[in-house]
Amino acid sequence: MTGNVALISETTHVSLEELTIVAAAIQKQVSRDLGPTWNLSATVDAFGAIQDVPLGYWHVLVRDDIAIDDAGIHQLDATRQPYALVRWAPQWSLTASHEVLEMLVDPFGNRLVAGDSPKTDQGRVLFLVEVCDPCQSAAFGYAVNGVLVSDFCLPEYFAPTGTSGARYCFSGAAKSSHEVLDDGYISWLYPQTHHLWQLSIEEGIRRLEDVGEQPSEAASMRCTADRPTALLRMRAHERAPNRALRLSTDAGRGGADSRANKMPEPAAAAIAERLKNQLPHRL
Repeated sequence: MTGNVALISETTHVSLEELTIVAAAIQKQVSRDLGPTWNLSATVDAFGAIQDVPLGYWHVLVRDDIAIDDAGIHQLDATRQPYALVRWAPQWSLTASHEVLEMLVDPFGNRLVAGDSPKTDQGRVLFLVEVCDPCQSAAFGYAVNGVLVSDFCLPEYFAPTGTSGARYCFSGAAKSSHEVLDDGYISWLYPQTHHLWQLSIEEGIRRLEDVGEQPSEAASMRCTADRPTALLRMRAHERAPNRALRLSTDAGRGGADSRANKMPEPAAAAIAERLKNQLPHRL
C-alpha cells in the first residue's frame, strides 16, 4: 500500500518551518522503521494551508482545539477518506506520529486479527489493529532527527501466539503478543455479543472494560474504541515533557536519532539510562 499524508498547521504555535521538520522526521520513521515491517510505503509532507494540498492526500491537521478531550483522533470524512486531528501541545510531534502510523496501517479503522482474548473466559476474539495504542506512552517513544515520535507495534504483536525471539514493538519494550504497556490499551471485538472490549493499564493498574455493542452501521470500529480512551491518551502524551524525548532545538539541523549508536537525549535525565537500554540502536 502507498499513501500520501499532508501535515497542515492551523495554529499559530506551529510555524511552517517546524511543521516541515516534524514531517521530515515522520517521513523518515515511515520509510525506515514502519514501512519495511508492515509492508507499506507513504509520503509525509508539510503544507502551508489546506488549500495547497493536492487531491488524494490524507490530511493531518494540527489545531489548538479539536473539539474533544483527546490528544488526537483519526477518522473518516464524508467521502470515507481518512483524516486526523492533532491537538497542539509541546509534545505534538508524538501525537502526530501516533496518528499517521495508525492511519497508514489501518486507514479505515476496521482491520481485525484473530487471537486469544485477554479475558480468559472469552476464548477467541478479533483484535483491532491499532499499532500505537498498546505502547502509546511518551516513555516508549524515540527520536528521529531530534524529534519525538511514537513507538509502534510490529505484526508479531498481533500474532495468535508469541514466537521465541520475536520483536513485538519497535522499542522492544513489549515482550509478548497482546501485551499492554503502561499508559496503553488494546481493543477487541467479542463475536458472540458483538461488543467491543478493552484492556488498559495506567500507573500499573489493569482495567478490563466492556465498551458496548459495536453498531453495524458505524463508520469504523476505531471510532467506538477511541471514545472511552481519550483521556488516557491525553495523559499518556502529556507526560512527555518530564518522561521522555522532546522536540530538540537542533531538530532539522543534524538532530540526533535515539538509535544512532549514541545516548538518547531525554528531557528527564532520570530515565536516560532506561531509554538507552530499551530503544533499539540502528544506523
